[in-house]
Amino acid sequence: MATHAGLEQAHFQNRLGRYRLAIATINVALHDAQRCGERWAEGMGHVLWGESLWRLGEYHEAQKKLNHALTVAHALRQGRDRTVLIGWCHHHLGIIDDLQGRFADALDHLEQACAAWQAIENPQGLSGSLNSRGLVSYNMGDLRTAQQSMEQALALCEQLDDRFRQSSLLNNLSMLSTEQGDYLRAHHYLQLGLTLAIRSGNLSSQAEIYSNLGKNYNLQGKSDLAIENLERGLKISESIGNRSLLAEMMIHLAEAKRKKDDAKHAEFLCNQALEIARKDNL
Repeated sequence: MATHAGLEQAHFQNRLGRYRLAIATINVALHDAQRCGERWAEGMGHVLWGESLWRLGEYHEAQKKLNHALTVAHALRQGRDRTVLIGWCHHHLGIIDDLQGRFADALDHLEQACAAWQAIENPQGLSGSLNSRGLVSYNMGDLRTAQQSMEQALALCEQLDDRFRQSSLLNNLSMLSTEQGDYLRAHHYLQLGLTLAIRSGNLSSQAEIYSNLGKNYNLQGKSDLAIENLERGLKISESIGNRSLLAEMMIHLAEAKRKKDDAKHAEFLCNQALEIARKDNL
């Protein structure tokens, strides 16, 4: 009972962007799981640990935790619990591959995740993996396939009234609109997403949405609004420890500062972003 309560607590800590706190909670839960011989809980603990690590930009360590969880999953008897573990392992491994530009591997993992969710009729898991599959397609430049995947995911989230995931999906759909030069539609998605992110306490989405609002304003030549939104996003990214997003926002903020003839601050931000990238191997 204590083990499962600890894992549930870590899950919500991850959702709230408290990744270091989640890892501490997971370590306690894993100690209990190993003491009691709870193999499924051991596997899920490593899944949650892997998620915390990739969200902190520690991709190599995250892969090790997820591969351990996958080994545990395959050793379990056939059943729903085994399939849930397999689904989450492939989901997060797919995201890590996408973030590191291994798109074919990412799609393979995410297809396996989708198959797992469909096998056990888990619409919540399926919506998450469809969203991630859409992001891979976006990163490959296949905007049509990306939009199809994300719209399927959004429809599932709306049925489930999952505001937490809806905010992430609206943010991602805004990126497609921005790529197509439709800044008005992108802004509409971002405002809807921000409202849902604030209501659901989704700090990761809030940071990403402020980042994309800033980028949109930059593209439209509205430097003051770009700076305002990017600085809000920076504060949230710092608070949750998302250094990858932090570095990205520093680059966009530097661009906005240059447009305001603040070259000194722009150079400082670029150097900070490069330092984060070097330290974290981004």
